[in-house]
Amino acid sequence: MAALNRSNYDWSSTVIVKATYMPNTFINIYAAVPAFMVSGTILYVSLSTKTLKGQFKIPIASLASCSLFAASARLLFHLWYLWMHFTNAEVNFVLCSVLRRSYDHGQTPRIFCNLVESQEKKGVGMQATAEGAGNMDIMFANIDMSIGTRQLLNGTNLPIVYGRRYGLVGRNGMGKTTLLRMIACGQLPVPSNISMLAVEQEVEGDDTLVVDSVLACDTRREDMLRRRKEIQDALEKSALPEDERNALSEELVKVLAEMKTHEVAKAPARAAGILYGLGFTREEQKRPTKEFSGGWRMRVALARALFMKPDLLLLDEPTNMLDIRAIYWLQNHLQDWASTIIIVSHDRSFLNAICTDIVHLHSKRLDQYRGNYDTCEKAMHEKLTQQQLEYGADLQRRQNNKRHMGDIRYCQPHAAEYEELKKAQKELKVPRPDKPQVIQFTNGEVLQNPVLQLDQANFQYTPNSPLLFHRVCIGSEATSRVCIVGETGAGKTTLLKLLLGELKPTGGYRNSNPCLKVGYFKQHRVDQLDMGKSAVEVLKDKVPKKKDEEYYAGLYKFGIKKPLADQVVSTFSEGEKSRLAFAIIGMVKPNYLIMDEPTNHLDVEAVDALGYALNEFKGGVVLVSNDERLISLICKELWVVKDRTVTILEGGLEEYKKHVYRQLAL
Repeated sequence: MAALNRSNYDWSSTVIVKATYMPNTFINIYAAVPAFMVSGTILYVSLSTKTLKGQFKIPIASLASCSLFAASARLLFHLWYLWMHFTNAEVNFVLCSVLRRSYDHGQTPRIFCNLVESQEKKGVGMQATAEGAGNMDIMFANIDMSIGTRQLLNGTNLPIVYGRRYGLVGRNGMGKTTLLRMIACGQLPVPSNISMLAVEQEVEGDDTLVVDSVLACDTRREDMLRRRKEIQDALEKSALPEDERNALSEELVKVLAEMKTHEVAKAPARAAGILYGLGFTREEQKRPTKEFSGGWRMRVALARALFMKPDLLLLDEPTNMLDIRAIYWLQNHLQDWASTIIIVSHDRSFLNAICTDIVHLHSKRLDQYRGNYDTCEKAMHEKLTQQQLEYGADLQRRQNNKRHMGDIRYCQPHAAEYEELKKAQKELKVPRPDKPQVIQFTNGEVLQNPVLQLDQANFQYTPNSPLLFHRVCIGSEATSRVCIVGETGAGKTTLLKLLLGELKPTGGYRNSNPCLKVGYFKQHRVDQLDMGKSAVEVLKDKVPKKKDEEYYAGLYKFGIKKPLADQVVSTFSEGEKSRLAFAIIGMVKPNYLIMDEPTNHLDVEAVDALGYALNEFKGGVVLVSNDERLISLICKELWVVKDRTVTILEGGLEEYKKHVYRQLAL
């Protein structure tokens, strides 16, 4: 009998542990009984059959049948055992896990599951570990998740197979980030033998060097280095007794061997490589963390997680903090990731490049699909089509039943049949696709060219600061679709402010159409909304002197309907706050849109909706974005900000990708 290691679990909260185990011997005995019965019957029938010369012979087919039935009976018994001892949710996970492990290695299935249930304030989680404590698969079962009175998940299951990369997708406000945080904080408990890291907040800004901050997160390495130094310092003492010196020497040998196994010597180079991939130059890696902004310190936090290589890595919108170069590096790095990842991301291209599975959060449940996001989208469409066909057939069957019920309703001999049909006539739920996301900018006055120009423009923030732009010559027209890319810190946001007129060139000129009316989406505009007011009240403050109907209509164009429009902004998801910021822009009826990272808090479908809306907009569009999908949807001209200038790249995004890959040597 396998022993249940109770010390592996946190018993600080109310926890129930169940263990189910059936030794191979019992399975063999019980499976053999039906096998011998069936085989004996076939043998008896075979011996009772006369051949042409009146002799009795055993056909070869009978012997083959005996073996076949024995194997089949044994397999059927395993399936029956699973069905009897586990709930349907557990069967789906355990059956897959057990059969994969057993038959891939030519072994008989053996079942050993620890089912841990823990009820928390927000939800209920269950985890299962199959085939002993060394297994790294996780089963979150019967998850209930609510925010206030709003239920987000109702009794759903989430099986996680070790080594797979899961993309968690769904519309804004469905609870993706909340679910990730429940796993990270232990409300959905993970087995203690599985190490887990979630990148949620930036590292503290202090005097610690960036590279040292990454190295310091490996406490085991730090302990070994400290112990080695302690032993070496002790051995340098001349008055040390011989027996103590020998003991310390032996311990030093063990510590050095452990350091070699842990690859301690390679750690600095590995940390430096990760930081370089995320955009830190060799010089920046040797600067204190306090000299960097919050966005850069988030990159340090991501570097620490990648350096530690946890068994379960949780990433919430990792591309929001990265430029395109760093995103491409991270994609390449995670494609070779050996352990498990769960990612929340709005970036379709990122999900397509990394994910082996997609988890779709909708209708208070989690649906899983094998493959990347595009594969998932196709599978969801096929599933909906099949459901609609089944609905049509079921509807026809019910109509036939209804006519038959009318015929037999008052016929006593058919009373039981009538009641049976009546129970079957439950209301059908019509399978419908999710309603398309709504984003629609109101068009202003159409402009005449030229619209915006920078002519031989120079810029520096102070006379003593470095020159950020030197002799920049660019221009955009009334219907331009310009996307600006470049590494973080190259000056993309500064360029937008020069185009807007918020900053004035320190040399050269800015020219603009006198009828220009810009709608400007700032990168951190969402953070500047009044969280204590409703969406309608925020709109009234920003764009006064309009009727209530106009405010509600303006919000409706961006998917904010009643009663959401009357709720305080603090209850909004990040994506809903972005929509409110779009609605403020839409209310002023601009004829030109300038946007700085508009997709950061949107879901995958909303990014598509934004792309379609920008294409429908009659005015010009200039935006900074690292979202490959949005760029591919709208971009007609790509500006690359690098080395104090702006270059128009004729080959577009594909040419820029080639340049980045060459730079990263990928």
